[in-house]
Amino acid sequence: MKIMIEDIYFQYTVAFTARMWPMLDNFNEMVVMWHSSGLDKFWEWRSVADYLDGNIQKQLMASQYSNLDDIGPVKLGMSNFVGMLLLWLLGIVFAFLAFLGELLLDRMKRAKQLAALEVGEMNGGIKFN
Repeated sequence: MKIMIEDIYFQYTVAFTARMWPMLDNFNEMVVMWHSSGLDKFWEWRSVADYLDGNIQKQLMASQYSNLDDIGPVKLGMSNFVGMLLLWLLGIVFAFLAFLGELLLDRMKRAKQLAALEVGEMNGGIKFN
């Protein structure tokens, strides 16, 4: 995991309602009271304190106040594609192993049938089951 320079979640949660909804004024008033009371911040802080690791909290706090300049677009390197290439190679290896296994099973089945035919010919065409 890497700490991002920009925060993705920086706006309030949006609730969509019909424009002529009779409870819209009451809903807007409740939202303003909720936000002005600080309950949303309290819940955010409480959930972070309860469920987020302390080291991650320290890293996030340090990343908020560091003097990171926007360096613009970054040229992608091979490290950005290693995971995808690893999955691709593993898929090819497992497919090849499955193919070899099928060839081996087919060869063993044919050898068994050939041996059964030879035993049948040696016994004068009589097959013993």
